Amino acid sequence: KIKKWKTTGCYLTAYAIIYIENSKLTPEKSDDIYELDKKFTKKIPIPEKLGKYLTTEKYFHMRDMNTSPDFKTSMDLFYSHYSTIKSEPDNIDGIITVDTHVLTQLVSILGPVEIPGYGTFSAEIDKRCDCPQIVYALSEIITRPTPYMRVDRKGILGPMMQAILSKTYSAGKQAWPKLFETAWISLQGRHLQMYFMDEKAQQAAEAVNGAGRMLPPTDGSDFLGIVNANLGGAKSNLFITYDVKQTVSAPENGKLSKTVEITYKNSRKGDNCNLEAGLLCLNARLHDWTRLYLPTGAELVEAQGFNKEPSTYEEAGFTVVDGFFNLEPMSSAKLVIKYTVPYSDTETYRVKLWKQGGVSPFTTLFDVAGGEEEVLVNTDTLFTTKF
Repeated sequence: KIKKWKTTGCYLTAYAIIYIENSKLTPEKSDDIYELDKKFTKKIPIPEKLGKYLTTEKYFHMRDMNTSPDFKTSMDLFYSHYSTIKSEPDNIDGIITVDTHVLTQLVSILGPVEIPGYGTFSAEIDKRCDCPQIVYALSEIITRPTPYMRVDRKGILGPMMQAILSKTYSAGKQAWPKLFETAWISLQGRHLQMYFMDEKAQQAAEAVNGAGRMLPPTDGSDFLGIVNANLGGAKSNLFITYDVKQTVSAPENGKLSKTVEITYKNSRKGDNCNLEAGLLCLNARLHDWTRLYLPTGAELVEAQGFNKEPSTYEEAGFTVVDGFFNLEPMSSAKLVIKYTVPYSDTETYRVKLWKQGGVSPFTTLFDVAGGEEEVLVNTDTLFTTKF
C-alpha cells in the first residue's frame, strides 16, 4: 500500500491510500488532510522556526510536517506520527507526493477525464485563472467558500485517480513513451517524490534522484537551495514567477563573496477574497517564508527585501538564511542577500543548484568575476566556470 500526497510548498493538502498488486493500482480512500489532523490528538508545540511566521497555529499539525526541504527528513517525521493513528492503515509501504503539474501533464497526454457527478476535466487553459481547467475546477470544488457546510470536499480525489488510472491502462501504445517521459521529468523536477520504508526501495529512489533529497556537497563545491513556502490561504504561488542572479567574486583567503538577487513577480490581478462574496480566491497577498540553504560556514553580510532582518542557523549540514516577505498581486519584490562562502579553488567555480519540489523551472544569471552566463534550473543543476 502506498500513501499518496499532494504537496504545495510546505503544506500537505489531501491524501489517498492506494493498493498496488501485479502493477495494478486500486484507490482505497481519499480525504482532506484536515480529517487526518482531527484523528491526530497529540498536542505538539509548533516548531519555533515555523511558528514565528505561521502565527495562527499553536500546535504542530500533520499537514505542516513537511517543512524540511529534504523529503526523507520530512516523511520520517510525518510517518512517525501517522503510524500512531490507530484508525489509519498500518501496512504502508511508501509515500508518494505529486503536485498539479503531474496531474495536468497526465490529462494533457490522456485527454479530458470525465468523472460522474463532478464533470469533465482537461488541461486546456481556463481564462478565469489563466491556468489549466483541471486546476481551476478542483479549486472550485474544494476551496470556494459556500454558505453551507460541504461534506467530503476532497472526496473527488479518489474517483479522479480511478478515472485517470483507467485511461492510462486503456491508452494506446503511442501514449506510453510520453507517459514515461512525463514520469521521468516529474521525478527530476521534484513534481513527484518518493519515500519507502524498505531500504533497498529507498536506495533505488535516491539513485534516480526521485527521493527529494537535499544533501550538503562533499567535494568543496558551492551550494544554493532556495525554498519558498506560501503560508497564506490563497494559491498565489500559482501565479508567481521568479528569477535569480548570482554575482560571485574570485576567492580570497579561502573565501568568496556572493550576492544573490531573487526577483519575484505576480503579474495577475487579485481575486475578490471577501468571504461574504463567496467567490473563488486564488490570487491574493503572498505570505512567503523564504529559506536559503548555503554551505556550512557561510556568513551573512547583508540582506534586503525581507519584512524583518532574517535569522541564520545551522541545519543538516547547511547554513540557513531564514526570512519572510509579502507580495501583492500585480507587483514584484526583490530579495538581495550578500554573504561569504568558504571556498579554496582559485581557478574554477562550481556550484550545485538545488530545485525545490512543486515549483516551476527558473532562470539563474551568473556573473562570475565579470563573465555572465544564464542557466535554466529545471532539476538539480551543477554549474561550472572559470574565474
